[in-house]
Amino acid sequence: MAALPKGAIEKLLREVVGDDVPISKETIDWVTECAGEFLELLGQEANTVAESAAKKENYRISHDHNLGMQQYANEIKQLQGSVELETQKKLPFGLSPVAMAFMKTFKREITIVLGNCILYILALSMQSYVVQAVLQFLAGEENLFHVESGYWLLVIMTVASILAVGSLNYAFFVSSRTGANMRSLVMDLVYQKSLRLSCVARQEYSTGEVLTLMSVDTERVFMVMQESPWIIVGPVSFVISVILVGFLFDVASAAGGAVTLIVISMVSVQFGNTIARVQHDLLAVIEQRVKVTSESLQGIRVMKFYAWEESLAQRVEKIRAKEITLL
Repeated sequence: MAALPKGAIEKLLREVVGDDVPISKETIDWVTECAGEFLELLGQEANTVAESAAKKENYRISHDHNLGMQQYANEIKQLQGSVELETQKKLPFGLSPVAMAFMKTFKREITIVLGNCILYILALSMQSYVVQAVLQFLAGEENLFHVESGYWLLVIMTVASILAVGSLNYAFFVSSRTGANMRSLVMDLVYQKSLRLSCVARQEYSTGEVLTLMSVDTERVFMVMQESPWIIVGPVSFVISVILVGFLFDVASAAGGAVTLIVISMVSVQFGNTIARVQHDLLAVIEQRVKVTSESLQGIRVMKFYAWEESLAQRVEKIRAKEITLL
């Protein structure tokens, strides 16, 4: 703060006390010093008020910015949810866009699996007619294939069996290899997505949850593709078996076989639902265990510093005991 001129101070004092009253030099110096200190304090107070106002303004701007970013993130989530919902409505059987992308990417492999499943069903159906032809040959009757040699019937039976077993095994081989490729792609997608997450989105997912997605959930993708041939083979084989029983025997036998298979299917569905429910609970427990283990390994220094080994081990043991109970 610049010092006030003594001439201005003396002039102000003359206006206050008048020209008749003598004013000493010490009085002028003292008033000048007091006025300087007062102005300096006034300047400091003004600076403090200005800084406080600036801080309040910055806090308001930051708060509004955070609220805006949070609102923006919520709007993006709602938009993504609506887009995914509309997309799933347009897709057949409620499939996810990832499933449709995999079907388009591995169209050739899926076609090979379907073709081998159909070949297995045809070869399996062929065996029933070959067995009937063998029985007719042994009874001295003319068989369906009009083959007079029993050796040729055995050759046909062997070829049909090898074709059925080979096509089914090859279908499972291709589906397993395709499932492994899908699992690798899903792991890469999760990894790439985790690197592109924003700060707001990164707070919603821990490292353990990401590792669970890359280990447990990707394994489910592999299992779905590996067991997918049975989705086709099971129902089609059921229908063909009932039809063959009706042609080779009679309608009553076909009806009895159909009722038996339906009862077995209903019981299997009930067991399947129970297993699926247990598997769902098991996946949640596995996810929790992987999350706790990975986060504890990342914070191993803090855990050692505070001697949390025993409490953490007990926590993991409780989760593992619950997992073993579900298993």
